[in-house]
Amino acid sequence: MVDLRGIAAALQLGADADGTAVLAAVERTVKERNEAITQRNTLLQAAGVATVEEGVGLITAGVAALDSSRALAARVEGLEKSAEDQKRADIVGRIKADGKCTPAMEITVFPAMSTAALEQFEKSAPRVIGKTGIREPARGSHPEVMPTWNGKTWEQMKPLEKYQLGRENIDLFNAMRECAR
Repeated sequence: MVDLRGIAAALQLGADADGTAVLAAVERTVKERNEAITQRNTLLQAAGVATVEEGVGLITAGVAALDSSRALAARVEGLEKSAEDQKRADIVGRIKADGKCTPAMEITVFPAMSTAALEQFEKSAPRVIGKTGIREPARGSHPEVMPTWNGKTWEQMKPLEKYQLGRENIDLFNAMRECAR
């Protein structure tokens, strides 16, 4: 004979549960178990593994790979920032060497500029004339970008244009003439 009270207690049913209540609880438990097995098998198949242990190993490896990926992403971000900082420092160094900025610009203007804007400034900015006058570049050093006036280099300008440039901006006139030598 089957002990219904023991089964009812195992199924967490009350002491007054009859055979119908015990049977319904057993059927519900079997249905839930079958659904859990189906879900487990679906997950194992989706993960491409045969056992739960292999699935746990796959998840553990995935978490480790994610942590490694995050660490590498942070490292790449740091290297990119270092490279960007070095590029900015190089550009500012060239601008200073070419006499195209004042100390105040270096402190107040340049930090707010993007690297692309600094590059554009380097290409297009004229030399700054200080209290002591123009500081001539060393002989034999020509800028990578030749200065222009109205979109023309010294060689492209006609004599009349050179004359007009000399009257409008003698410093640019001298710089263009020097670069053309």
